[in-house]
Amino acid sequence: MPKRSPIRGRREAARIFQIGPYWLGKEDGSDAFYYYWYDTEAGKTRRRTTRQRDLEQAKVWLAKLALGEPPEEPDHPDNVTFAAVRRFYFAHHVNARDGDKDRVRDKRSPKRAFVLVSVYLMQVMREEGIEGAPKVGQFTLARQHAFMRWCRDKQKLSGKSISNYLSLVKAGLRFAATPRIVTDARGREREVRLLAVVPPIADGEDVVAQVTMLPRSKPRDWVPGDAELAALIDALSEGPEHEAVFRYVIMALNTWARPEAIAELSVKQQVSFDRGLVFLNPPGRPQNRKRRPTIRLTDNLRGWLLYWNEDRPLHYFGRPVIAVSSRTLKAAAERAGLDPAPVNRYALRHYMATRARNVEGVTVPSEQRAAWLGHADPQWSQTEWYESFDEEYLREAMLATDAIMRRLATLAKKRALVAPQTVPGTRLVVIEGGQPVAPLVERERKEGA
Repeated sequence: MPKRSPIRGRREAARIFQIGPYWLGKEDGSDAFYYYWYDTEAGKTRRRTTRQRDLEQAKVWLAKLALGEPPEEPDHPDNVTFAAVRRFYFAHHVNARDGDKDRVRDKRSPKRAFVLVSVYLMQVMREEGIEGAPKVGQFTLARQHAFMRWCRDKQKLSGKSISNYLSLVKAGLRFAATPRIVTDARGREREVRLLAVVPPIADGEDVVAQVTMLPRSKPRDWVPGDAELAALIDALSEGPEHEAVFRYVIMALNTWARPEAIAELSVKQQVSFDRGLVFLNPPGRPQNRKRRPTIRLTDNLRGWLLYWNEDRPLHYFGRPVIAVSSRTLKAAAERAGLDPAPVNRYALRHYMATRARNVEGVTVPSEQRAAWLGHADPQWSQTEWYESFDEEYLREAMLATDAIMRRLATLAKKRALVAPQTVPGTRLVVIEGGQPVAPLVERERKEGA
């Protein structure tokens, strides 16, 4: 029989604390605790540092590591805890990052959803004398209905909120049941999934309304009139903060884009003045459900971008603006005599999508409205790249947008909605010192040459 390695024996003998296949130990010359495991394929003990110098903190660290370790094989929902699904979902999706950006911006809502379900199930289990951690399989349809009523009575939640939280839990369960490539605690890349099947979750607002008798949420039906929107824009003052918001409004009305796409827009990388296109999805960013389309560069936006002549038009005291708050828009609405409650950043997107349906002299097909909003169907999406080279690409949507901007410009009394020294309804560039101003990207190209 071969002799065991003395190094392996020393490490095994020095086990301070163990959970599953992992244990804590110390290494000479280091104050930090290490975690160890036995590699059966290599026939030796492996180690990695915990970076923890306090024993109790190292124990907690190891416990989180061991409990968060994905299983070798998926299991039935009756055997998988909600806590395990939550750890897996948050570790590999909610708290994950794509490059330098968070994959999920809103982390509080998924956390709240799983907390609500876990608290409810623990309460039910105590009442029924069931021991152990809540399992996914225990969240049956009957308990889902009871959970809806519990959220209504104990948490005072609306039907829409209950539906949203159930949808987030459903997303987490689906994620846990879909094969993923993850790197485990041993540094191995492997395909894992927690759940063998996805249990059905009744998350529809119709079901919630039927079970709880709560009213359904009303669709976003507030669309400002032209005069109301012009008054709101006029109410933006000339200060640095309101200037950034004004620029945001101009870009939002011309692109119909979501707030994140507007704040992240780089003129150098995403605007082609020659081809008259705006690539709302920046290079290197993968498309997701909130798709960022390629749209036409309107004459109005062309004029403003040339006038600002900056790569990142949205900035505050020289620093790029990451996000624009709705509070400034609400305050401006209040000064304009409007109800501030329904006013937010998405109201501008909703206004343009609705207003473009009724522009005198321009009929915008529904396919173009959907494409401009990023709601295009897959068939349109597949041909969009080729069609973007066609002069007719999204032509009606572009003409309608420019027409709306001209209409707003006639109603605004304090704020100019057409860039200085440009002619509304034309593609003339900004004039400075009697000469046309070249776009920022063209200037840099010539200077580089």
